[in-house]
Amino acid sequence: MPENPSTGGRVFTEAEHAALVHDAVQRETASVTARVTAAETASAELTTKLDTLETEKAAAVQRAETAEKALEDFKAEVAEKAAIAERRVARKTQLAEANPLLDLSEESDASRDRVTRIAAMSDEAFESYLADMREVASKVEVPKKDDAATGQPPRATAAFSGAGEPGAPKKASVVGVIGAKRGLIQPVQSA
Repeated sequence: MPENPSTGGRVFTEAEHAALVHDAVQRETASVTARVTAAETASAELTTKLDTLETEKAAAVQRAETAEKALEDFKAEVAEKAAIAERRVARKTQLAEANPLLDLSEESDASRDRVTRIAAMSDEAFESYLADMREVASKVEVPKKDDAATGQPPRATAAFSGAGEPGAPKKASVVGVIGAKRGLIQPVQSA
């Protein structure tokens, strides 16, 4: 048998050679197994991190979409409020011309609420409301400015009848306004 220079010239028997090869294979197998296990562990950790990041990304996308929708809703609300503010002045003027008896002042909450409600109406609803107010105004006698200048109380109408005494507080009846609108009540004629 030839000598093996890597072993210092020693010659191994077949059994020794098999034992050495078997030992080397076991060491290399253990080393490779440890590296594979470490790689699998690292892969599992990376997969877990990837899953976590994908979940966080999906949550961030959902939050972004929710924020975008909230922003669009806010913009629409601001635009609607601006449009209402623009319509408020124009509609208040139109309504004052259509029915001068309607209180549209900013002094009382009811008047402010009325003007705000009217400004928020759709165009079709406002036109219908304006027509109704014109109809009511046409059935009710509007006090003349001359009466205020002379100190004479305006004549009582079916919709706005006074307490009977000059200078007494005037009361408007809801039934009188509705009745005047529908033509069921005629203006009261002063004697």
